[in-house]
Amino acid sequence: MLTHDISPDCVFMFRVIGVDSSEAAIQLANDNVLLNCGSGREADSISFVRGDAIEFLSRLVVENSNRVRNGQPPEYFDLIICDPPKLAPSRQSITPAVKKYTEINALAMALLDPANGGYLCTFSCSAYITQRQILSDILKTAASAQLKQLPCSVPTKHRQIDILKTLYPGMDHPLNIEFLDGAYLSGYLVHVN
Repeated sequence: MLTHDISPDCVFMFRVIGVDSSEAAIQLANDNVLLNCGSGREADSISFVRGDAIEFLSRLVVENSNRVRNGQPPEYFDLIICDPPKLAPSRQSITPAVKKYTEINALAMALLDPANGGYLCTFSCSAYITQRQILSDILKTAASAQLKQLPCSVPTKHRQIDILKTLYPGMDHPLNIEFLDGAYLSGYLVHVN
């Protein structure tokens, strides 16, 4: 997740929060920050949390609800990237996977500024959750979801979604013509109003 603003001295500021359930992934991410940013202000604005992404996003949504209730402005993100692990390893797992994909995307959309909009990159690496078939339906459902964590004063219904780019694997992950089911890595970059 990424958020930024312009500070009074016109320096571009950002904050990145990564969430992963794997301690090894968190360590690798921290090593990469050190390798790419060294130490200092850039590295200090990047942090990682070990945990469940749905629980983490839910907690942020509840915190925003409490801020609104207490007359404080909510904190929103400009960009959220949702890249969960394979949630549908079989046909039998499609229904619970769609529910989880919808929940994580609805929570992410609730954390994008409803006044100015924000960007959501959402991905699926499950062969049974594809762009044309299910992923776009998940986004439509998530955009109109009413989250139980939110008070009425935090808008979540009827968010407009514009697909800016359809995302596929890079050249290092070619699709073999003999195995078209290998086209399971997919995603969208969308603007959510």
